[in-house]
Amino acid sequence: VSGQVHSVLVYNAVEMSDEELEAELTAVEENLEPMSANEIQIELAKHLLWLNDEYGGKQLDLRNKYIEGFDFSKQEMNSAILDGSKFVNCSFYKTSLCFVEASGTRFNDCQMHDLTAEEGVFCGAEFRNCNLERGMYTHSNFAKAKFIQSRVSGMVLNGSCLADAMWVDTDSTQARTDNTVDNIEDWDGEVPHQDIRME
Repeated sequence: VSGQVHSVLVYNAVEMSDEELEAELTAVEENLEPMSANEIQIELAKHLLWLNDEYGGKQLDLRNKYIEGFDFSKQEMNSAILDGSKFVNCSFYKTSLCFVEASGTRFNDCQMHDLTAEEGVFCGAEFRNCNLERGMYTHSNFAKAKFIQSRVSGMVLNGSCLADAMWVDTDSTQARTDNTVDNIEDWDGEVPHQDIRME
């Protein structure tokens, strides 16, 4: 942690809970920008205006953010940009995430069941200890994505790209994978708008 950033954190620590301070430190270490619940709510409101072509609207852009403990349940987040961010202990229950861009995004301990994310881009995304049950992810790109110790019963991946996807302590047979593509060369869906480095 740089001296300047460390000084800011120490100054703000007086006003933070232990959990908030830990989240700030984690974000700095991973070169991600933390967002407060209030900041997220404002951006979600602007995104809803944008989806409806209303004045003051702005597409939701949460690239390279660190977000912990936020409830996105039942939000309209279609076409949101989440590339490179990390979501920890967040809920996306029944959230609309169609056409989302989430390449290189990490989801840790997130509730993602019963959501709809058709035609999404999840290249190199990581789902660690997440509940993905009954999520609708048809025609999405999961090339090089990782599913680690996650629940996928009833997860619908029909028509999606699963090239080089990894399933670690996750039973892929519980997901619906009709007509999926296992070779990126055979994928005719949209590609990510930017290059994502894979480790």
